[in-house]
Amino acid sequence: MLRQPSSRDGFQFAVICALPFEFDAVCDSLDEVWEEQDEKLGKAAGDSNYYTMGCMGNTPVVLLLLPGEGKVDAASAAASLRSSYNNLSTVFVVGTCGALPKLLDEAEVLLGDVIISEFVVRYDFGSQYPDEFKPKRSIEDMLGRPNKGTRSLNAQLKTQRYRDKLEDNAFKLLQLLQEKMGETKHRGKYDYPGAAQDKLFDPKYRHKHQGADVCDTCRACVSSAGLVCDRALELTCADLGCSNDYLIPRNRLREQEASSMGASGLVIHTGGVGSADTVMKSGEVRDRISRRDKVIAFEKEGAGVWDELPSCIIIKGVSDYADSHKPKGWEKYAAATAASTTKALLLHHFEDRQTKGHTQDRIFSVHFAENHSFVGRDGVVKSLIDNLSDKRRDRVALVGMGGVGKTQVALKIAYMMENEEPECSVLWLPAFSMAGFEQACTDLVKELNLPSTKNDDARELLQQYLSSEGVGRWLLILDNVDSEDILLGSQGDQGIYAYLPRSRNGQILVTTRWRKIAVDFAKRNVIEITEMEHKDAKNLLQNSLGSEHLIREDHTVDELLHLLTYLPLAIAQAAAYMDIFKVPIDEYLRLCRHSQQDMMELMRNQYQDDTLYNESQGAVATTWLISVNQLQKYSAAAAKLLFFIMWIEPQAIPQSMLPDVGSELDKVEAIGTLSSFGFLRARPERGMYDMHSLVHMVMRFWAQDRGIDTEMKRAVIHYLAIVFVSDDWDERDTWRAYLPHILHVFRAYRQIDPISASRLGFWVGNYLLRDERNKEAITVAKQIAEIQETTLAQDDPDRLTSQLLLATAYGANEQTKEASMLLEEGFKYHRAVLPQGHPELLVWQYHLARAYLQNERVKEAIILLEDVVKVQTTTLPQDHKTQLASQLHLALAYAANGQIKEAIALLEHVVKIGATALSQDNLLQLQSQYELANIYEANGQVNKEAFALLEHAVKIEETALPHDHTLRLASQHLLARIYGTNGQTEEAVALLEHVVKIQETTLSHDDPAQLQSQHNLAIAYKLNGQAGEAIALLEYVVKIQEMASPQDNLSRLASQRALARLYRANGQVEEAVALMAKIQEITPDNLDGSLA
Repeated sequence: MLRQPSSRDGFQFAVICALPFEFDAVCDSLDEVWEEQDEKLGKAAGDSNYYTMGCMGNTPVVLLLLPGEGKVDAASAAASLRSSYNNLSTVFVVGTCGALPKLLDEAEVLLGDVIISEFVVRYDFGSQYPDEFKPKRSIEDMLGRPNKGTRSLNAQLKTQRYRDKLEDNAFKLLQLLQEKMGETKHRGKYDYPGAAQDKLFDPKYRHKHQGADVCDTCRACVSSAGLVCDRALELTCADLGCSNDYLIPRNRLREQEASSMGASGLVIHTGGVGSADTVMKSGEVRDRISRRDKVIAFEKEGAGVWDELPSCIIIKGVSDYADSHKPKGWEKYAAATAASTTKALLLHHFEDRQTKGHTQDRIFSVHFAENHSFVGRDGVVKSLIDNLSDKRRDRVALVGMGGVGKTQVALKIAYMMENEEPECSVLWLPAFSMAGFEQACTDLVKELNLPSTKNDDARELLQQYLSSEGVGRWLLILDNVDSEDILLGSQGDQGIYAYLPRSRNGQILVTTRWRKIAVDFAKRNVIEITEMEHKDAKNLLQNSLGSEHLIREDHTVDELLHLLTYLPLAIAQAAAYMDIFKVPIDEYLRLCRHSQQDMMELMRNQYQDDTLYNESQGAVATTWLISVNQLQKYSAAAAKLLFFIMWIEPQAIPQSMLPDVGSELDKVEAIGTLSSFGFLRARPERGMYDMHSLVHMVMRFWAQDRGIDTEMKRAVIHYLAIVFVSDDWDERDTWRAYLPHILHVFRAYRQIDPISASRLGFWVGNYLLRDERNKEAITVAKQIAEIQETTLAQDDPDRLTSQLLLATAYGANEQTKEASMLLEEGFKYHRAVLPQGHPELLVWQYHLARAYLQNERVKEAIILLEDVVKVQTTTLPQDHKTQLASQLHLALAYAANGQIKEAIALLEHVVKIGATALSQDNLLQLQSQYELANIYEANGQVNKEAFALLEHAVKIEETALPHDHTLRLASQHLLARIYGTNGQTEEAVALLEHVVKIQETTLSHDDPAQLQSQHNLAIAYKLNGQAGEAIALLEYVVKIQEMASPQDNLSRLASQRALARLYRANGQVEEAVALMAKIQEITPDNLDGSLA
């Protein structure tokens, strides 16, 4: 679902319709209608239009139905539209028209064809003399030239390749619209009326009563100039008896009549459009005006809109031939062809141009190596490929029992798509838990380098990105969709389904054990995978065992495969055991018989639903029990790791996260043993592993059945709470890999061991803050607070530390009042119970000072920070990170208080010490370098060393920080300003354009940071000789500031004054004087009013 624009400036495209049925066709073509959005966004004062808003593909569109026909109503409504939506780039006038049946190039036009305007002529604008009508042709009387974008489109439409492509896309959209309406009570509304209803009469043949005894007026009409009765004008040709003998034969129509498939395509013509307040109803006049004005179509509203909005494009479906024989039944079909062509242009021309800079190359994001041992499944693979080859099947499900090989088949499909569909992106997301899905989305957003803010939800960002037409074709594989709660959500929380993208270019393949989920998700596009065929199962067993075990054709193999129910996971696990311990098949068969009954009973008890249980699940459990019993005897270290892994997420398991089992070599050997037994599978990323979800589930069943699950969970959360006690920035890759596992453990097991859970949650919250996931950090901190309210005393150190976490999260999320309140309370308590200078008191004092600085309570912040720094200078080494951080923020407080010398001296000290004590990509060091350069620049003290330092920091940040990180953008912005000061205007423009481009996707249009960047870019444009771009951008900034800021806001006044100077330099003296007069009215005593 496309996010609705937050303001009217978010709309760049509008559609205007004159008649209700034309409006309906466009409305029905919208992919989404945003109800009540008009009320939410408002409109300009005096605008009486009523707007409907929605989207076509990934493009917001505002739709307007005119209050009446003709140029006057159209011009008035267009003017109001422009006043309310002043960021529009293109306006489409969409509906129906009469057309010339044969164009100047002899091309034939049929009813339902589409006309796109190259220019507009007011053919009724002129003087009527006694003998003739003289149109006005002076420059001032003619309508304006189309804008550059429209001229570019017209040029492309003259090429056969582009027009063919547009016609194909428009026809596909028309078919989709017809299918869509076929599912409603308006079935058939936009269907093709049929070639037999498309009649073109000789221009001289009058539409009148044809019988000799019906009407005196019509009987007297024997020439093209004669009168016919009023009643005849309202009747159809069939009612009047118009003779088919006067029909003009046409080749295209004969081909259409020969087709039994109805409309075989959609044809588009381009040319001039004649616009007048009268309806053209004369074939002879039509032909005469067409020759005179070079127009191919006739309508009533285009001239009025074109005069107000030169970015206008007229798109009309042909519903008649602009003669007196007006056919009935073509209006709605013609309106639909026009609406579909408009949508095709938006999706495949304008949106492509808009997203060109953001369009990614083909992406292959599958974190599993290709399985070269894959055998069989030819029928299932073919069915999947056939389904996915039909682009209309946007959802496909592969359903089958656990362990039957769904993931391996999906993996086979992924690599086939990579090799055989070079234009298709392939993405893989796990769905076994929301935490795993969310982390995978976060990783994918970073891999795709998508613009985002710190508060954006990665799931929503990925959904919006894949829903965009500019992304191109993609296949999303959603693996292990085995829980309705996770898919659909529960207890008020949204499930994965809410975050799935929808696009005409995208398809989703899900794997699931539940047929209900498969059918609900994919309807009829469900493919079932069952046990392997005997031959394939035997080949799998042979491949898995290796060449040392040659399988003979005997009943032992057949019996084993039967007992394993031909299930790939069970076969692979059995083969792994036999290969490790060199156990013959007959011996393994004996072990199976001995263990089978116990595990079958266990599986029945755990499923608690006979409809979900079958013997194949028992086969997996049986092979698992044999393996785990032997594993415990064979390697206690491997068993210890196994019993830990069963309670964390089953995918993307970092080796470094696993508990100690002796030396590091012992751990490596234990992991190797688990891999040999088939419990783990190595990922392409070094040190990362996955476990099959069914094995993961069986292990939990086994622990629950023995009543040892609670103790095991307690051990896991206790271990994690002890081990993970750092959020060091230099270790960010490590804790990002741990985060989904720790987050899962905290959420799922926090009630089992509240004390350990709250300690673990503290680091979870810190990890989230480090990753700029501030809202999630607040949620975790509140959950910790809920636990500790019932488990810890109010003054317990852990409870106070959690309060500090919540306050820090509030501050990071710019909830400064909430942060200050908590910090003041905590600081007050610690000051009462701890001696001055105590490290814990200093921590609270430091964070409170930062909150004061955020709230512009600068003097209070300085007092607190000076005390902190004074104590730390005597108690900590000078290169300690804590002391450097305190000094950095004291320097910022000095700068905010106007103590520039003190700020520079302290920052120079921090940067100098950090250069040897911190890594070059350490966040604290990068921030210190930026702040020092910022103060230098603000005070005109940028020297070569400072300039080089900032350039170096920007270069490091390109690899160390996300592209939209606040510090990275701020550093680039600052460097651009310095480039401008140094006369490197091209470099300044390039860097500022990059910053503005990123901010446009991450900040609201009236965010002060974005407006400041745009202001500085306008100044850079001016310095670079781009006066037009400078004025246009600064006019936009001033307009936004006038709506968003009070009139005495300093930034607003600065932008107004800069714009006035630009006006003066550009020779726009009146505008400059008027703007400066407005400024002087506000601050006559505080602002120099000169334009020098």
